[in-house]
Amino acid sequence: MELILKEVNLSDCLPYCGSIGRDGGRRDSSRWVVNSKTKAHIEKIMRSIQEQGMVNPLWVLEHNSKYKIIRGSARAVACKELSIQKVKVLVVPLGMSRQTAEALFKQVEYKQVKGFE
Repeated sequence: MELILKEVNLSDCLPYCGSIGRDGGRRDSSRWVVNSKTKAHIEKIMRSIQEQGMVNPLWVLEHNSKYKIIRGSARAVACKELSIQKVKVLVVPLGMSRQTAEALFKQVEYKQVKGFE
């Protein structure tokens, strides 16, 4: 099993309905929830994207021709605020164990820090 990097429409990316936001609130799968605690964080990411582009792809599960975001929800909200329509995603296979996915996350992040493609 491997991760697949591709470019998709941001409109096809949805928050993962079971995930918990940084503020401890549950995310609604049908919409993005931004409150006063997360707004400053989103604005910081927006500035970074404007200066450097989106360096890290969103991590997603493919589900019914849509993508459930499992990592990078704040980046997705920032892209939406910046009217970015296409984003890079890493598709995690559905059958992959959490430990395997975490190991791959760390491996990809390490390669990005070291400058590998």
